Amino acid sequence: MRPDEPPAYHLIVVVDIERFGNPDRSDLHRTTAHNGLHTALRSALRASSIDPDGCTITDRGDGALILIPGTTPGSCLVDQWPSRLNAELLRYNAVCAEQARIRLRMSLHGGDARMAENGIVGNAVNFACRLVDTDQLREALREVDDLIAIIVSGTFYSEIVVNEPAAQPSLYRAVTVREKEVDTTAWIRSPVPHHHPPKGDDAAEDGETGRQDPWLADTVDHGSLWPLVQAMHQVPFLAGAEGRDVLVRLIGDELRIRPNIRSSQQPIGHLLDIAEMCARHPDGPRALVEVLERVEHGESVARVRFAVHEMSVLELWPPEERKRLFALLSGVVVPEIAQIYQSVAGMTAPRLEEQTTYLDVFRNLERLNADPSGIPKPLLFVEHVATKVRAELAIELRRWSDDQATRFELRTELEHVRQNLRDTVGSSSPPPNPEAYLVIQLQREGPTGAQYRMSHWRQLDLSEGWKPIRGKDVTVHHESLKHHVAALIEKVEADWAQYQPELRIEFVLDYENLSLDVDQWAWETDPLIPEPIGCRYLVAVRSKERMAFVKYHGGWRKRWAALRAQTAAYGAIPPLACRRHRSNGVDGLRELMSDFNRKPELVALVLNEPPQGRHAGGDEVAVGVRAGVPVIVWHRFEPLTRRHVNSVEDLLQNTDDEHHLLERARRARIVAFQEGPEGGHFGGGLTMVYDDPSRVVIPSQPAAPEEAPA
Repeated sequence: MRPDEPPAYHLIVVVDIERFGNPDRSDLHRTTAHNGLHTALRSALRASSIDPDGCTITDRGDGALILIPGTTPGSCLVDQWPSRLNAELLRYNAVCAEQARIRLRMSLHGGDARMAENGIVGNAVNFACRLVDTDQLREALREVDDLIAIIVSGTFYSEIVVNEPAAQPSLYRAVTVREKEVDTTAWIRSPVPHHHPPKGDDAAEDGETGRQDPWLADTVDHGSLWPLVQAMHQVPFLAGAEGRDVLVRLIGDELRIRPNIRSSQQPIGHLLDIAEMCARHPDGPRALVEVLERVEHGESVARVRFAVHEMSVLELWPPEERKRLFALLSGVVVPEIAQIYQSVAGMTAPRLEEQTTYLDVFRNLERLNADPSGIPKPLLFVEHVATKVRAELAIELRRWSDDQATRFELRTELEHVRQNLRDTVGSSSPPPNPEAYLVIQLQREGPTGAQYRMSHWRQLDLSEGWKPIRGKDVTVHHESLKHHVAALIEKVEADWAQYQPELRIEFVLDYENLSLDVDQWAWETDPLIPEPIGCRYLVAVRSKERMAFVKYHGGWRKRWAALRAQTAAYGAIPPLACRRHRSNGVDGLRELMSDFNRKPELVALVLNEPPQGRHAGGDEVAVGVRAGVPVIVWHRFEPLTRRHVNSVEDLLQNTDDEHHLLERARRARIVAFQEGPEGGHFGGGLTMVYDDPSRVVIPSQPAAPEEAPA
């Protein structure tokens, strides 16, 4: 669309990133989120059969405005678009920092718009921007763990949503929007169905129950509701239709839903409708009791409370345990999910929707009684899923199950179930001595710099590609940082002991912390004789900044490919592929940058002296990182001596040593440890950046939303 073109009808999409200006986000986090959003938007458009190059996509600082040609079917935006964008955000959030994660508010509308010299103008555009900023939409996003909260205009709802069954119109609820010059009714998409009453001739006659939705018939056990209906029938306030209507209205206000309950003079049918409505909503039974206690007192309400207690599902696990599980399942696709669900739930269980989530599965299973062993159905489901996923994820899922079974005192019963599954469907198992990784990110936090945020990822087996599992972040004082790192290594050792993996430990550090002597820290929390991590394991340092900025990844990948080709052909890094930097200052940096631009075969940089913290981000290390150099070596404590230079050349270029570069570094550290500090061996101060672009872990994200797609 050009400024000289007349106004034209477009589908309008406006998105805003939740809490974009939060003080917890740094400019780096905002830049990462901004870039990630635009990448996700374009990818989701393509996946929704919409050409992003044919759209007008403009930046809104904390979001974006998209104009889609009016010839595009609006159904794409309510059918494919939400799920495709959600998938892209899941992928982005799976590899991004907690402060850089993205959750979106989105508005959908249609109308005329035109391009001005400095932006897009049109009443319809203004209207869509007002919708995305409504308090109701902000609240809707806060109340759920979805990545996207969607609001659509009244015309968009009536013309597109209602006429596209795949959009699931029952998931939309009406809201009144009063924002500046806007006073209208819009529709917010919610995870709980809102069954809107039929109009005109389709309306049921007074006295009918109106239970016409097949989803409802399949998911509500009417027999289980009967004791509740009988108890409600004894409440004096509910004897007349007027009292029951008031109850429905108050419950709707409490749950913030639009109830689809018609007034009726037939008390039993009317009460059954109300009971069904409450059973359908996760907080419905609670709301029923709380509302009744406001309008009625006495033994009759106590009987209702008891009936609700008897029919309610107990809270099986704390919210943090639920979040921990769904974080593990984030992005995990199990093709047999429906069969597993049916096997665990039984043939009479509520059916799953065609596009379901793990949260949907759990909500259904939590309503069912445990099997004869006493193990809750969701726990059995997790055990079945663990047999279908890669070994490392299976270990984490079973650990989660073990923790829950311990709380329920069902460890013996769970182990029996687990053994039966091994006998019948097998179990995920890595190959012997698999290549395994523990990646630890350390970053200073707080104004004093005395605190560190420690994040970590781990993967036992790479046979299915790089899919690390992210652990829980911890913030620790710098004095206890080494202890926490050692505790993490001990835990990995214990978890993976039976597989005897070849473990590599990598530290993701920013410029400021690249010279931390992490390889010299003890790998045990209480060692009698401290043994350095770098003597026991293959240890490498990696650049946090390079991972965070995609603009550096092209050159990084090219030089990494060159490194692999050189080591395969030469047996080491050829001398001509190593660059030793001797001169600091502006002229030296210019010379270094020019060399990298002229010589794509350069894959290793040797620094003549250790990086200076005061120049972090503007020194020779930063030049090498931005140029994509995968191997950077220096001595942490002093400029290179002739002896050190010889050691480095032998480390990088010795063709007679068949060991991997990281193994050579480990052996150098062992020699230094054996000689002790007095020996002055180069290995004691060796820092090696060894950075593989195929295994990016940051920016990293927090626990995934509960509704991660199944």
